[in-house]
Amino acid sequence: SIAKPLVDATVDLYFKVSSGLLPTPSKSHYTFNLRDISKVFQGILMVGPEAIKATKDLVCLWTHETSRVFCDRLTEKKDIDWYVNLMSESLKTHFKTKLIDVYEDINMEDTKDKGKEKLLLYADFGDNKGKRMYKQVMG
Repeated sequence: SIAKPLVDATVDLYFKVSSGLLPTPSKSHYTFNLRDISKVFQGILMVGPEAIKATKDLVCLWTHETSRVFCDRLTEKKDIDWYVNLMSESLKTHFKTKLIDVYEDINMEDTKDKGKEKLLLYADFGDNKGKRMYKQVMG
């Protein structure tokens, strides 16, 4: 089951981020709390079952949500690089995959734009015939 690694990875990431990125006068927004774990799962639960066809889809979604919750607050390149390394280790430890493989899957899905880098992005807008649906956006 993917549930245990998903929870373990999120909690582990939270503790490492909250202890490794402490607030300073210039980074007072580097405050993390247990609600951040909740925000990760809230984002994951916004996706309908039709968007998650395989475990790799859930890992991509988890990578996106944790990046939105934790990494989007970071303002310095060294902090962002630290987070990316942490995310990479977390993917290896809990999901037995590499960060590059997560992005490689995204960049291989669109055959029309080969060679162009794709973003790992989920949103609730797009071509859904008037129905708002949180799903992966290619672009």
